[in-house]
Amino acid sequence: MNKCDLCTELPEVIRNSSLHGVTVPISALDGRGVDTLVEELEKLALRGKELRIFMIPTSEQWAVSYLYENATVENVEYTPTHALITAVVDEKTKGRLLKYLSEK
Repeated sequence: MNKCDLCTELPEVIRNSSLHGVTVPISALDGRGVDTLVEELEKLALRGKELRIFMIPTSEQWAVSYLYENATVENVEYTPTHALITAVVDEKTKGRLLKYLSEK
């Protein structure tokens, strides 16, 4: 039991000006707030990043290595002419590989 368990209603998120800017109350008794905590942690981990798809020609495989080193690669599909890569990238990585961005 913790102090949050003494409340009848828990706010989902308390936005504040602390170091991280968000407080998520969690009940130790019934787990209320855990799903919200996971959502807020995912937002924090992905801050400034986005899921993008890149179509990289086989002749430009340096770009595949670059993605593995500088992004979180989620999926790769190889064809005879290119690699189709889904990755979570920051602005710098996206800018460096801008010409390979796919609309797919």
